[in-house]
Amino acid sequence: MDELRILVPLTDDAGGILHQQGPSDRAYPVLREPVADSAVGRIVDALKRKLTTGPAARALRMERQSRLATLSGADEPGRPDASVGSGSGSGTLPSLVGPAFLLLSSREGGFARVGFWLDTDGERTFVPSGYVEMVVDEASVEDNGVVSTFCHEMGHVIIRNLVPSFADRPSPSTKMHMSMAVTDYQTAFDEGFAEHFQTVVADQIESATPQRAGLVAQVRGLWHSGIDAHMRVHGVRENLYIHGKTTPTCMDECADAYELYLDSETSILFDHETLKTGQQMMACEGVIATLLYRMTNDERLAGRSLDIDLKIIAAIGAMGRQAEPTVSMMEFVDRYMELFPEDRAAMADMVIATTYGATMSQDAVKTYERAARSGRLGNIDAFRADAQELIKRLRELTTAVTAAIAPSTESQPRLISLWGNIGPELWLLNSDFRIARAVWEKDRSIPLALNLNTATEAELMTVPGIDSGLAAAIVRLRGNLGYLQGLADLESVPGMIADVMTRLQSMMEKARQFSGYIRE
Repeated sequence: MDELRILVPLTDDAGGILHQQGPSDRAYPVLREPVADSAVGRIVDALKRKLTTGPAARALRMERQSRLATLSGADEPGRPDASVGSGSGSGTLPSLVGPAFLLLSSREGGFARVGFWLDTDGERTFVPSGYVEMVVDEASVEDNGVVSTFCHEMGHVIIRNLVPSFADRPSPSTKMHMSMAVTDYQTAFDEGFAEHFQTVVADQIESATPQRAGLVAQVRGLWHSGIDAHMRVHGVRENLYIHGKTTPTCMDECADAYELYLDSETSILFDHETLKTGQQMMACEGVIATLLYRMTNDERLAGRSLDIDLKIIAAIGAMGRQAEPTVSMMEFVDRYMELFPEDRAAMADMVIATTYGATMSQDAVKTYERAARSGRLGNIDAFRADAQELIKRLRELTTAVTAAIAPSTESQPRLISLWGNIGPELWLLNSDFRIARAVWEKDRSIPLALNLNTATEAELMTVPGIDSGLAAAIVRLRGNLGYLQGLADLESVPGMIADVMTRLQSMMEKARQFSGYIRE
């Protein structure tokens, strides 16, 4: 049996992709295998060699394991039937135990999809599982970027296999997602999980075949997606994403609020002396990718009886089996530690060491920032004291997470939460400030949804009445507290006026009525 089947769309006379009604009265694309001796057929042969060996083999293996995990739980409430099939030629395909699928597309980029009709000489079979859609041509098939993109999209497919409701789930944030931005918990986990595959791919490819970047590739790297791809490897390896960003240089003089917003969102100028808040970290896909990358390389987790990838799949599957699935890094870690209590200490230590305890304690954040500053200044006596205090504090936090404390009302040991310094999400919908779906798009039709507990100064300045000084004061207050409990916390901010508070209250009410944002 093939590990990977590569398909092309079945098209009509006008070149449009044919669709057919499937489950839940939805239309799904009709796909087929390409003609063997065609130009596409030659691409298929090259792709199969490239995407079934080396670093791509892990993504394929995990995707298959995710389908097998889904099959084992197919009789549970909310699980799809493994034998769905209807319509013309309504045979069923055992897709949950079959190959993975890749659709060769004419659309730029890569996408994770769910469900399609497979046409075989006019006989159509519905395939309910996920698949990857991406553009590949003869020039790009030998590029290692194909492997990276394929593994990234397979990461999305794995989540959708294990959490079937995720494909249609709206996000509370409308912001453009990118590794260096902060959005919301579920977007960050979805993208961060996919991105950690790219770092693993880079590790294996670089160690196997070091390559010298040519001038053209170097210049192309200046483009946004090139910068983001670079950060998904080097930013993850160096744990850059946990840090706050430096304030854009144009903060005071920039007249265009949208340009300032884009400058802040796309910036990769991280300030090593500051940390994101715990909530910002958990809503940042770059931080999530870093945590997952470190998890897969932690011998304390990977070296035990069960393969680490199987443990990851089990934890994501546990999220999907909940009555109302919650997808976030916090939920994933909690489910993992419940399933594998023998790993609890190692997992807690990895999370706390990566985040410097920001998700647990604001005191730990301040201790880190003192150590970072004294270290940069070369103040050896202060650094020794600050560094020792930081290490001591982080070890205490790890002990607090893993050691039982006072019994709960159920007479069971109660453990300190890793997420005690996260705080509530405080969403606002700024319907008067519109953004585009991606940085390179010009159509600004999407209202900006922002979270007071993660918003940057530039985001806050999109609210009428909030200038750079007031935005900085809000961020400073949040940094001192760790998080805001609610709008009332802002009443003490110097420069805050009643009109702005009223406007923020109105935006919060609009956010409560907002149905959410469906991402591509």
